[in-house]
Amino acid sequence: YLFFALAKFQKVRYILPVVPFLALAGSVFILSFYKWLREKSLPWMPRLFRYAVIIFLGWSFLYTVAFENIMKKEIRTEAGRWISENIPGNSKIGLVRDPWQFEIPPLNKEKYKLVIINNAEQLAEKAPDYFIISDFQRWSGMTRILRSQNSYIKVKEFEEYPRILGISFSKSNPPRDWKYTYPTITVFKKREQ
Repeated sequence: YLFFALAKFQKVRYILPVVPFLALAGSVFILSFYKWLREKSLPWMPRLFRYAVIIFLGWSFLYTVAFENIMKKEIRTEAGRWISENIPGNSKIGLVRDPWQFEIPPLNKEKYKLVIINNAEQLAEKAPDYFIISDFQRWSGMTRILRSQNSYIKVKEFEEYPRILGISFSKSNPPRDWKYTYPTITVFKKREQ
């Protein structure tokens, strides 16, 4: 567990086999601690501990339901639909790498000319009309290049956060495999010259 928790690229799916044992160990600890508190002479401590456990479990339940709600709306499909309706056919669309269904929206390869671009020189040479990038390609530096050259503007961003009852759970820096459920997808358009 510690090996994966301290890894540079964390992936939650690798610790899933350990989760039942962690849950059992946590339950044993909570029950033992509660029993120990009851044996102490402070009568208000067990009650305070029960409230803390209820708050913790309630927050965890809200977090789980918020993530369940985000699964009802597929951000990649929504972005793909918007692209199909708003980007003209035969447009040249730049991507950081070959389209992969978990990273970017579905793109019609027959309708659009897809070009792979990894640096500023390729961007100047191939000059796509649009550029699509998601959370998974932010490491490439293309977002910075697109903004620094001032030749592309952001026209649409698809972003969804887990939320429930007005509570929004930020995705400040979740493990990589959590981003598969709700990546941020940004569409840039080449500025008119």
